[in-house]
Amino acid sequence: PNSDTTRYNAVPEAHMAEKFLDTGDITDATGVDLVGLEFAAINGPLSVQGEWMQASVDSTAAGNPDLSSYYLFASYFLTGEHRVYKASSATFGRVRPKHNYLGDGGSGALELALRYSSADLTDASVSGGELDNITLGLNWYLNPNTRVMLNYTAADLAETGDSNIVQVRFQIDF
Repeated sequence: PNSDTTRYNAVPEAHMAEKFLDTGDITDATGVDLVGLEFAAINGPLSVQGEWMQASVDSTAAGNPDLSSYYLFASYFLTGEHRVYKASSATFGRVRPKHNYLGDGGSGALELALRYSSADLTDASVSGGELDNITLGLNWYLNPNTRVMLNYTAADLAETGDSNIVQVRFQIDF
């Protein structure tokens, strides 16, 4: 931690949204132990992945809180494509549609996705909040460099209420 303080916050699966969770400054932090586990599996057009992370903060002033989060994600390509996993960088590569939109006279690739995530930033004397999200998404890959994404997220912030978020994004990468 910088200057003996650390802080954690999170948005509800919408990076332009306000931070729903925020621990505020955790003072007298002498260290943080981070532990994380992740997995990914691909079987043809189906892929699943998940990750769990815990931050154990060494702060007697805050009661040595343990803060955690995790997500589970599954996607299925309705048009038969599959994700490519690059073991050398531990990342997913580009999706390559079987038939690019327009260029090959095809329709591109369609992917249906579902994600559940949960974060708990409340423990000991830290009250950062608890947030659960369910996101349903539809991704249209026009070609390996262009996609259109539509996501609906239902977010539940414990003791505060629900939020419904619709996002559309057009992405070109090179």
